[in-house]
Amino acid sequence: MEPEIDIFVDDNDRFMEAEEDKIEFFYSVNMACPIEDCFSEATFASKKSYLRHWNERHRQLATSFQCAVHGCRATCRRKADMRAHIRSKHEGNSRLVEVILAKCQMLKRENQRYVDPGFFIFRGRTRREDPPEPRREDSRQEEVLYRREDPCPKENWQADACPKGDIDLQEVTCPEEIQQEDPCPIEEQMEVNLPDTFDEHPRSNGVSKEVQTLCCGLPPMQIPPVPEDERELEMYLVFLCNGIDAACRSRELAKQRLEGIRKSKRKSVNMWEEENRKLREELRKLKNRTVWNYKFVMWFIK
Repeated sequence: MEPEIDIFVDDNDRFMEAEEDKIEFFYSVNMACPIEDCFSEATFASKKSYLRHWNERHRQLATSFQCAVHGCRATCRRKADMRAHIRSKHEGNSRLVEVILAKCQMLKRENQRYVDPGFFIFRGRTRREDPPEPRREDSRQEEVLYRREDPCPKENWQADACPKGDIDLQEVTCPEEIQQEDPCPIEEQMEVNLPDTFDEHPRSNGVSKEVQTLCCGLPPMQIPPVPEDERELEMYLVFLCNGIDAACRSRELAKQRLEGIRKSKRKSVNMWEEENRKLREELRKLKNRTVWNYKFVMWFIK
């Protein structure tokens, strides 16, 4: 008894069912074709080159493009080759080249150079290599500490001694202005003068993303030690908030300026590339005209 054939089954479903039984292999750098019957001894340095080899040798149906210009019978196997053919033979304008390329008819024919891959199939994927294990030196994060000559600013804070290591809060003494009782409420003292490090922004050429958190080439921001008294802590928090706001505004301004500089550079590069393309096109036309004039002169002399 012959098996029944379902005429309502889509061809794509049959194709997917046939591919599920095949063994998929992945691309690796400088690999050779793993098909035994394929006698190609070349190695493929990129996935694009091997994918082209797979489509030309291991596909039953080969696609080609026919030139849409009237009277031209040229055919190319790839769309990029057809684009180059139209640009060199028919039209130099890039926009018209794309219009003509869209009108080119795609033809499917039986591949005469077809080599059966058997149970293997290539879907254009690359083998993922396992990441290397991190070394002990890389995994260890070293803390970078900046030392300054005067860690305790003399304007607002005074200490008996500035230690080289950690600062002991018990050694910090408050200035006389803060120790005196002030009858005015805390809301009237919200305006705190920021240190010079927040007001002055020295010019710098910028740093890369790898070291931008280290502030290479810039002086460290001086922050006074944390006091102990409640009133002093409130004023200290107000001072820190104002400093953070000033730093955020400076960061946003620096980002906007950097983005503007990069946009201007990209715009200038694109303009020069456009000029170079126009000059190359004019040079090509002049070269073709010179060749035709030379042929005409030689024909006239003969």
